[in-house]
Amino acid sequence: MTSLSGLSATRFIEENDRVAVDLWAGWCRPCRTFSPIVEGVAKQFVDRVAFGKVNVERDPTLAERWQVRSIPTVLLFREGRPVGRLTGVRSADALEREVRRGLKVR
Repeated sequence: MTSLSGLSATRFIEENDRVAVDLWAGWCRPCRTFSPIVEGVAKQFVDRVAFGKVNVERDPTLAERWQVRSIPTVLLFREGRPVGRLTGVRSADALEREVRRGLKVR
């Protein structure tokens, strides 16, 4: 998983066809619960989906730009465009299903 902020997030989304971005904060207990789930799912999609993380505490402008009101939130982008949004803690199976469906990945 790649840590992102500001311009690096924009470039990351533009340079990768399929992207999942996890928005989180250190004070957020659900985020800390969800983080290892996201990391585990990211390993399943190596070379097919680029996974990134944005700490909204350090970079609130990205959360504002993407209109993220609660965390954890995972945003899905395909070819630079938003195609999905998952808010709240999910099981690994549920997250995997949503990534497959939203990003059209086998």
